[in-house]
Amino acid sequence: MADIIGAVSHQPNELISMGFHASLDTALQIALRQMIVMICEHTGITEAEAYQLCSLAADFAVTQSINQEKAFMAACARQV
Repeated sequence: MADIIGAVSHQPNELISMGFHASLDTALQIALRQMIVMICEHTGITEAEAYQLCSLAADFAVTQSINQEKAFMAACARQV
């Protein structure tokens, strides 16, 4: 069974991605990279533009720190 490193959710008003890893830095990178992919798929903008959009419009939060596993969540409103 493969380890789960991330998850995504397409909500009516926002896109949500999550990254899971023992390192908070890596969990954040996973969540950010998944958010960039979702933004590119939904808008057709480049990865660099999606990264810039994330820095302006996405919210990031630590959502879990249990049993050596950490999780970061990224959320971006669809209307942005």
